Amino acid sequence: MDEIFHFRWGKDPSGYKIVKKKKRTMLDSVFVTRLEPQAQPENRSFHDAQDIHRRLLTTEPTPEGVLQFTCEYGVLGSTYDDFAASEQSVSEFLHYRSWMKDTLGALDGGDRTLATRIYNLKITSSCTVMINPAKPRRLRSVVVPNCLRDFIGLQLSNEILNEIKLVKCNRTECNEYFRVGIGEATSRRKYCSAKCRVYDKRSRDSKTS
Repeated sequence: MDEIFHFRWGKDPSGYKIVKKKKRTMLDSVFVTRLEPQAQPENRSFHDAQDIHRRLLTTEPTPEGVLQFTCEYGVLGSTYDDFAASEQSVSEFLHYRSWMKDTLGALDGGDRTLATRIYNLKITSSCTVMINPAKPRRLRSVVVPNCLRDFIGLQLSNEILNEIKLVKCNRTECNEYFRVGIGEATSRRKYCSAKCRVYDKRSRDSKTS
């Protein structure tokens, strides 16, 4: 799988707000719940967000949950005409979360074939192919996600293809994930760091003393 190259995405530093907006359809006008930025979005890098598809799954399926995720990472973005890069449709987000849940449920259950089928039908990713100029003597192609939604889908596909599993840290207070599989940690690992392992041991010891 090609590496992700220079993916940056706009996020409003002031956060977002939940609004009800009227949307015209062919038959009628309806109100939809959306998130709008409160200021001008700024770009952030996602080189440390390889578990973002897992984090999306832990989002509460409510407008407030979507708002919390969006304030941290920015809007998903989409190829749909009515899904602007500066706004977030709550219903579209929750549909995407549902598809992600089905895909990861199949993958975690050991059925990569089903996970692949759901991914190809519901998730997919739209990317741009570029040439990485970092090493002129060893040029190679890389893929650049077109939006945050595509970046999340690409991270999921990378987990499916590489047989790399993201496991949540065993410490209850920690929400971090770590990678288990070929070239990564073994399945015996329970914590994301030595710090969490020590803290969790101290917590257990204090309860038994």
